[in-house]
Amino acid sequence: MGIVDTGASHTAVDRVAAEELDLVPMDGTTMLRYDEEDESADTPRYGGDLWIPSLGTFRRTALGLYLAKYDAIALIGNDILRELQLAYDGPAGIVTLSKP
Repeated sequence: MGIVDTGASHTAVDRVAAEELDLVPMDGTTMLRYDEEDESADTPRYGGDLWIPSLGTFRRTALGLYLAKYDAIALIGNDILRELQLAYDGPAGIVTLSKP
């Protein structure tokens, strides 16, 4: 499962899943993590393709974050969302992504 996060500037992949797939980090970057009392942490970046059914493949770098607590293996951020149209049906809780 993936999360659509309109407040995230970058796409992310679950760090544990990336390690299980033997993905090699490109390099590190330091980012401020707001989920753990604003502590800075070295966060790996992975390069590759993210395939979204019916929308295609997006070549991006993705931050390695721990997403298991959200039951997700990917977080789709604005680096991809700015290429798509997003519709949110609040009462039904359904998010729809499409190409413009």
